[in-house]
Amino acid sequence: MLKIVFYWLKKFIKDPFSHFLIAGAILFICYSFYHSGPSLNEVIITPSQITQQKRDDTTYFGSAPSHAMLNNDINQVILQRILSQEALKLGLEKGDPNLNAMLMQRFISYTTQIAKLMLQIPNYCTAIT
Repeated sequence: MLKIVFYWLKKFIKDPFSHFLIAGAILFICYSFYHSGPSLNEVIITPSQITQQKRDDTTYFGSAPSHAMLNNDINQVILQRILSQEALKLGLEKGDPNLNAMLMQRFISYTTQIAKLMLQIPNYCTAIT
């Protein structure tokens, strides 16, 4: 029985098609390890985001949101994230001057806020130099 197994194994190893299958399996395994990070289709809503949504609704409407209203708001956030991810997958952000202008504005605002925070830290500029 063992002789038969070795015979077929030698025949399989010498066959060029088996080399193709083995190389394909190795490439498939490497690709799956490389792309095994968190899925882009996954939308995570943390408890702190729910608490923030409650605070925002309370500030905006003047009273705590009902369970149904909070659920609706969270579903809206999930839908917005899913649609944003799908738009990015399709490459809809490329070549859009309005989106580029908005991103530039956000970046400038972000860097300005960081600069203001750095100026509030005493001796920050002297500590760096």
